Amino acid sequence: MGRATPTVSIKTLGCRSNQADSDQLAEAFLNAGFDHSKFDSLTDVVIVNTCTITHVADRKSRQSINKVLRKHPDAIVIVAGCYASVSADLLSELYPTAVIANEFTPSRIVSEATRRLPPGLRNELSNRVDAKMLSGDGMRRARPYVKLQDGCSNVCSFCIVPKARGKSVSRLQSEVLLEASRLFQAGFEELVLSGISLGSYLCPETGVRLGGLVQNILDLSSTGRVRLSSIEPMDFDPALFDVFSDGRVCPHFHIPLQSGDDGVLRRMRRPYTTSDYRGIIDKLRAIDESVAISTDVMVGYCDETQGEFEATRQFIREVEFAYIHTFPYSRRLGTLAGLHHDSVPSSVKRNRVSAVTTLNKELSAKYRMRFVGSRRQVLWENSSGDKCFGVTDNFIRVEGVLANHKLGKLDDVKLMLGSDPEGAMHGIRAFLR
Repeated sequence: MGRATPTVSIKTLGCRSNQADSDQLAEAFLNAGFDHSKFDSLTDVVIVNTCTITHVADRKSRQSINKVLRKHPDAIVIVAGCYASVSADLLSELYPTAVIANEFTPSRIVSEATRRLPPGLRNELSNRVDAKMLSGDGMRRARPYVKLQDGCSNVCSFCIVPKARGKSVSRLQSEVLLEASRLFQAGFEELVLSGISLGSYLCPETGVRLGGLVQNILDLSSTGRVRLSSIEPMDFDPALFDVFSDGRVCPHFHIPLQSGDDGVLRRMRRPYTTSDYRGIIDKLRAIDESVAISTDVMVGYCDETQGEFEATRQFIREVEFAYIHTFPYSRRLGTLAGLHHDSVPSSVKRNRVSAVTTLNKELSAKYRMRFVGSRRQVLWENSSGDKCFGVTDNFIRVEGVLANHKLGKLDDVKLMLGSDPEGAMHGIRAFLR
């Protein structure tokens, strides 16, 4: 406290949409005259942007809030995000000194923070526009998120997100294109398109769907690339196949599977079959065989039998995912599944998570090793000491020597295993991470 200019720090938990929300919030604070402070530094305002997708997410959110209150006893602490939206009363009871923002509106959050500042600091605020790049917990990010829509209109039986975020609402295409154009002109070379239900994007004025919007974004730049965040299989716009052929949509698709058993999918109210899912993957691989397919798998869902789990494990092997995020089902009140008894023992869930995690390590290593010796485009995101770290177009993490690269920029990189990441005669080399 006591700085000439008020400072703000943002801690983000959860999905890329939360990251995009934090970016918007960070920009709103910067435009209001605040300076950014690192999360572990002394600061005047701390925002905790929470997640509530599972009980584990709830616990991590509470842990983050507790840490903030201990470390920053004099700061203005604002709890935002999905957990604040769903459980505002509980959080108000647990944290009476914090501000619980049960509606995520950047302008309101900035106004509330400003109102609570000491008069001296409040008087120092100006409307200066800070041209610094976005990163970290919302400031100076090498790959900025562009949020296309919010909310979800699907009715998956296990999911609390529609209650936390509401029904799907899409931004105007004109607004998205203006933001994307500004970011390309500012020198960003990769934009990450995000949304809670990204595949459901539908411009309320023009009727343009996700595939058309992506093509229009690509038309804004001759060199910039676009990465798509998670797309549900039931919302996969067929026009994306044509856009993917452009070559500037990153060959990395995160398509949540949840279960590889059709019976479990029906109980989850997921409106597709494993055959439908496989059809999407086959079409993407026919366009570019190097495409990385990552996914989410939930184990132990209501009454999941060992046979149903084995069907999921077999399906995973057949598809050969590049990365799998697996987690146990946790009963959530307020969902359809929450009305039923959670019949799968915790020990069985842990064993199934362990089995999928082991399979993920095998498949992920197999996928990455395919590209040793090949060349890929890498965008360098951050650095530590004399090393820099980046991500290929197909989402392989690599490292190189900082002196030879520029953060936030694309390089043509040769992927190599070894102790010397640079110095090859035929171009740049980089570690696989």
